Amino acid sequence: MSIYQTIGLMSGTSMDGIDVALIETDGMCHLVNKGSTFLPYVKEFQILLKASEFFLGKSSGRINKSSKLFQQAFIEYLTTRMSLNQSESENIQKNCKYYLQKFETEELSITAIEQHSTYLHYLAVTKLLDKLNLKSSQIDLIGYHGQTLFHDPKNKITIQLGNAAQLAALTHIDVVNNFRQNDINHGGQGAPLAPLYHQILALRDKVTPCVVVNCGGISNLTIINGNEHEDILAYDAGPGNCLLDNFVRQKTQGEKMMDVNGQYAFAGAVHDRLIKLLETESCIKHGKNYYQQIPPKSLDANDFSLPKEFAAVSLFDGAATLAYFTAKCLVDSLALTQTCIPNYWILVGGGFHNPAIVAALKSVLETKRAIAIKVLLAKELGWDIDGLEAEIFAYLAVRSVKNLPLSLPKTTGVSIPVSGGDFLKFNVRNSSG
Repeated sequence: MSIYQTIGLMSGTSMDGIDVALIETDGMCHLVNKGSTFLPYVKEFQILLKASEFFLGKSSGRINKSSKLFQQAFIEYLTTRMSLNQSESENIQKNCKYYLQKFETEELSITAIEQHSTYLHYLAVTKLLDKLNLKSSQIDLIGYHGQTLFHDPKNKITIQLGNAAQLAALTHIDVVNNFRQNDINHGGQGAPLAPLYHQILALRDKVTPCVVVNCGGISNLTIINGNEHEDILAYDAGPGNCLLDNFVRQKTQGEKMMDVNGQYAFAGAVHDRLIKLLETESCIKHGKNYYQQIPPKSLDANDFSLPKEFAAVSLFDGAATLAYFTAKCLVDSLALTQTCIPNYWILVGGGFHNPAIVAALKSVLETKRAIAIKVLLAKELGWDIDGLEAEIFAYLAVRSVKNLPLSLPKTTGVSIPVSGGDFLKFNVRNSSG
């Protein structure tokens, strides 16, 4: 089958920046990793994206491009989610507006943020090409996930911010985007989409049976018991960084966006009482406790909320508790589907840059283990922990153009294996780039 040089792009729910990676693949077993890089977001754009997520959550995914309504939601986000007073809120608004104006965008709106997000993805592609000394003409395809702002498969809505036609025009490369909607249209959760790629890597490196644990803003599991598609099971487990990041932003009034290197969590203590509250209150989806639901199931960042008791907890104890809760959810969720724990736990995703979460996971597993379990950071297997999510969408883009399945009944709950994605061919005549 045809082999493609494919770039993948991913900006996850932690919203810290854009991962970009190049792979050579046929969309099946042939896979060569060519390199990756990262384009970080400035603080102002992170805040704009989080406010956009808040805006879409308030409207249940109904996009309204009114700049007035967005600005009202933006102010509410700053005052309620970041706990800023009026003066602090006005200062953040001014800084964010000034940031966008530097790129010739005059207003705070979803449209302006999408346009700028797409431009940053173009810069990420350019950064990778420069790093690898390649030209756009040497790339066959881009897999462009976009920024997830809302995900509600029950109502068949998933929103990934990004303009694929604009990206194709800027890069002069064909683009595949909108990876999740076809799965949802066929009764699936639209997530997770990583399992097929995880299986290829696990089989290549002979680490099955295993569970690949992805920790981003949301955490998910891919359980791989063999080399057939039927041997994969996957689902979203619970929070990755999202609750911890939200807590840190709130406690520091937006000065810090995350718990870098677990500095706060390692200085605090876990509160068992708060763990119990988190288990019962932090994720009620469609009237049910998500943590107790049997897969298939998936999550949106807006599905989580911190119990009000966290307002009285110190930054350090709250961070320690939330790091431990992330780990506990991963292990507890596995028990919903597996009678025994797989031999290998392979940790991927930016959340595992936080060593407090890694330490908490090892601690929780220590209390559960009946057999010897190896917990491995993906880099110990030679996997690119930073570029992996981008590699996934490069791989899926090739599968999309070949009409191969992106999701399976045991990964998303879709009725039958389905392909997906929209293909936008770069057209020189219609490009101003």
